[in-house]
Amino acid sequence: MSGLSLNEIKPLFAIDAYTTVSMANSSIKKRLNDDQHLRRKIEKIKKQILGSG
Repeated sequence: MSGLSLNEIKPLFAIDAYTTVSMANSSIKKRLNDDQHLRRKIEKIKKQILGSG
């Protein structure tokens, strides 16, 4: 989703285990797939951060 590898994400959130990052990534992907409202909110935030909306 972010373009970063799981090993690059770990230190950003002070996470030691690769498995923790992998499980969180899977959970978020599922929620985004299942929840259209959440997906729209995240897209709006991404546009605000990236300055393209």
